[in-house]
Amino acid sequence: MQYNGLITDDCQLEAPTANAISELAQQLHGSLSDQLQSLCITGVGNKAGRSSIAMLLANELTKYDLKILLVNGDLDKCMLRTYVGKQRHVGLAEVVASNQNLSTAIQPTSAENLDFLSRGNPIADRLMRNEVFDQQQWLAQATQTYDLVIVDAAPLNKTTSDNDRAIVDACDANVLVVNQQHFGAWSKLALSNTIGALKSRSLGYVLNQSSN
Repeated sequence: MQYNGLITDDCQLEAPTANAISELAQQLHGSLSDQLQSLCITGVGNKAGRSSIAMLLANELTKYDLKILLVNGDLDKCMLRTYVGKQRHVGLAEVVASNQNLSTAIQPTSAENLDFLSRGNPIADRLMRNEVFDQQQWLAQATQTYDLVIVDAAPLNKTTSDNDRAIVDACDANVLVVNQQHFGAWSKLALSNTIGALKSRSLGYVLNQSSN
């Protein structure tokens, strides 16, 4: 895996996955402040490895004694729930669309200092598809309890729903994940244009060989 720091700089970091994740976590730990309380892991295509990177990064940051909330913000995907070993549970969709209490929707994981908010149940998911909801409120509430909220978000493409895009834009910052096999179709200019269209601050992008 290759992690590239701020795309406006020519920062190149080539390392095995664990080292690259460790480097990214170290940079984030040094940047945490009132201006960086929520981070979105998104991408520019499917099967780029967003969920695995979000999970690895969340685990790495707990080593700094930080309290992390990992959120499945992709309404079309339940991979993250499988990673943390949780059954389907009320989650983000219920919190946003049905006023479910956030604290009761959050689930602890087996890892110390790491909690999980699932995407929610299918009925609430459908509500999220039919109406655009404010994503700022639950994020603001979560950042009162957690040092960092990491959201595994939907990829950015022509079919991205308004709610999925709202989740990405509501976060303080983002990291884009690109499947390394597909990177030939993406120039730095294309990535820069994608980043420029986002409302949240872009920290960089990841070229990943994984597909989860």
